[in-house]
Amino acid sequence: MRLADISPATWIAIGLGLRMALLGWGTYQDANGPLPYTDIDYQVFTSAASYMYDDCPVQLIAARDPEEEYEDLIDPPVAKGRCAQGYIPAAARLMIQMEKDFLTMDKDTEIGRQEDPVAQVMTDLVPTIYKAFKPIFRLLAGLGNPYRRETYRYTPLLALLLTPAEALADNGYWPDVVQGLFGKLLFVLADIVVALLLWDIMDIRSEAQSANSKASKKYGWLVGLLWLANPFTAQISTRGSSESVLGVLVLGFLDVTIRGYPERYLPTIAARPKGKKASVAGYLPDPSRWSNERVLAPLLFALAIHWKLYPIIYAAALVPHLMSSESFRAVIRYGAISVYCLALICGTVYALWGKPYIQETFYYHLSRTDHRHNFSPFFLPAYLSTKLPSSLTEADLFQSLQPILGFVPQLLATAYIGFSIGGQDLVAALSFQTMAFVALNKVCTSQYFMWFLWFLPLLGPHLSFPGGKGEMFTLIGVWVAAQALWLSQAYLLEFKALDTFTRTWLASLVVLAAHALLIVRLINAWALARLQAQTVADKTPTNGKQKALPASIEEEKE
Repeated sequence: MRLADISPATWIAIGLGLRMALLGWGTYQDANGPLPYTDIDYQVFTSAASYMYDDCPVQLIAARDPEEEYEDLIDPPVAKGRCAQGYIPAAARLMIQMEKDFLTMDKDTEIGRQEDPVAQVMTDLVPTIYKAFKPIFRLLAGLGNPYRRETYRYTPLLALLLTPAEALADNGYWPDVVQGLFGKLLFVLADIVVALLLWDIMDIRSEAQSANSKASKKYGWLVGLLWLANPFTAQISTRGSSESVLGVLVLGFLDVTIRGYPERYLPTIAARPKGKKASVAGYLPDPSRWSNERVLAPLLFALAIHWKLYPIIYAAALVPHLMSSESFRAVIRYGAISVYCLALICGTVYALWGKPYIQETFYYHLSRTDHRHNFSPFFLPAYLSTKLPSSLTEADLFQSLQPILGFVPQLLATAYIGFSIGGQDLVAALSFQTMAFVALNKVCTSQYFMWFLWFLPLLGPHLSFPGGKGEMFTLIGVWVAAQALWLSQAYLLEFKALDTFTRTWLASLVVLAAHALLIVRLINAWALARLQAQTVADKTPTNGKQKALPASIEEEKE
């Protein structure tokens, strides 16, 4: 049986089977192995969820007299650092502390009875209203602070997503099993949703190119092979990393974006009648009207940025894409909705969790100097800067500027790629932007590779390597070999306590070079495929009518 003949349902079954097997093995290894299978990040997530669910003692807070100082409402003295520190929980704490005042309002005062009928009505309504909203007040007042867990640098929504496990465990439903597997099963489910989105995006692009059959039927095996049946992606989610949830948001925003603002493919518009301007007008559905997709797309984009800051780099690709799909009006519309939704989401989260949210999810990343070894070459300069004498003014200056300077190559590379390619192929632009961002990031670990791996099944059908499959496998081999070289040195440094800092840093440079080579060769392969498709289009007689063109060079050969 050919890979192309395997149905999506079969691929999903294979993916689920692989992940269930890894979950079983991981449970065994955690209990018996010398090294745990579960990632340390999962322990951070579950601890943060536990602190959020049941760490703020609402009973003790309610028993106190109404606080006179606002700071004592934000951070109650009886539970320092344990409660959510936003305006909304603070107001809720004040409400429950004033419960006696609300429930014992004097209805027999002369004012309430004679002089002010409105006040009399209010004294009747206030206790009733308070009783109705009391459960909500207590829920908000007792909302915990997930940032009490050290090293939790994520949105509180992630911890909130895992709180059902804490509620089940709190009620005696197999606490150890539920807390150990709930989040992992959620991330596995997100893996499946990612695959479904990939297939859907393939079909959308196929329809936009007037293909005769759905691309998911022909190239769906790429999703199965590179994502569902890939041991690397499977072990990331089963170890407890939440990257697949981010994948749902990123691919969700991409899916809805190209529905509302179709991509402008060169193969699609190349066969236009003579004299027509290079525009998608007349070849794609009229994009001038508002639609659900045009509201949902920027909303998901904003949510993806809130979840993890880096998707903001995709704005550089969205601008030329929106302009080529419609006009500058689309850029204004998309940008305005995105900014509004992002402000609404971040504002709501800030109103609930306060300053710790801003500090840990925004300021921390701007000032972060991660001196732990990772694939990035930045780790060694950061490490050395912490060892220089503090009396050196130059060292202090470098240490303060290094986190900011680290963003410069990332921003320049991703902006250039986005503006250069976004108007031609949004999927390719996002793919190459992400690869460049990960390669140049101050911190680069294996789970970050997930950020561009979920684009590869979409990019694959639109690549044509000059050296054929041999070149493709060579690039994969170079990429894997570079990581193996780095891991060999990092193992000696971390687990054997050998002084391999220099060799690890040199291996990091090799990894960076491998990423650079991969990006350059993939861009060349993408450009070659488009050039070949353009050549075919120019040689194809149209007789004044648009002709369906190959989505990739593979279709041309057939």
